Amino acid sequence: MREEILSAFIRLVAYTPELQAYTASKLYTALHADISQESLTLSATWVIGEYSEVILEGGLVDEDQPKPVSISEIWAAL
Repeated sequence: MREEILSAFIRLVAYTPELQAYTASKLYTALHADISQESLTLSATWVIGEYSEVILEGGLVDEDQPKPVSISEIWAAL
């Protein structure tokens, strides 16, 4: 992924509060599943670093029920 696209994505998340919890949760899940993609790792690390408190307070976004996650699980993923 080009740097401009990655930068635009991060800027979009940073300036759209409605996306922050959802994006952090989904990137955490994606990163936990596959850490081999560089762009995913870069964006997930930044977003999770900035909005980890949202994941800790609200849990992972799920269709039925939010799943709780601990700080140690977040550190392990990063």
